[in-house]
Amino acid sequence: RIALERQNVARPKSLGMQVDPYSFAFERARHKAEECNRIRDEADKARREAEAECTRLQLELSELQKQVPAESGAVVVNMKEALTAVLSNMESSGNVKPEYIEESKSIMDTLVSGIDRIAAL
Repeated sequence: RIALERQNVARPKSLGMQVDPYSFAFERARHKAEECNRIRDEADKARREAEAECTRLQLELSELQKQVPAESGAVVVNMKEALTAVLSNMESSGNVKPEYIEESKSIMDTLVSGIDRIAAL
């Protein structure tokens, strides 16, 4: 009996027994590659969708920015400051009659009010 067992141990494995581990490893690797391809395809699709969304939002933002004057607020502030400075110079010079100063104040108030209404549009 011991001699028979020694022959079984010493005898090489059958070809089928040698192939099986490789077949199993190949199937595992093939499944892993398929899963990686599926994940890659999903990631590519998500990337394309995100890029399309970025493009769409960029176009919408561009259209909105065209509707809003870029420096309208700064222009209004600068105009008000300039008008105030002119009126202040008129008052401090002493060369302008008081009635002209009052008339200028009224005109400037009307102008500033109109500028504020236009800027609010």
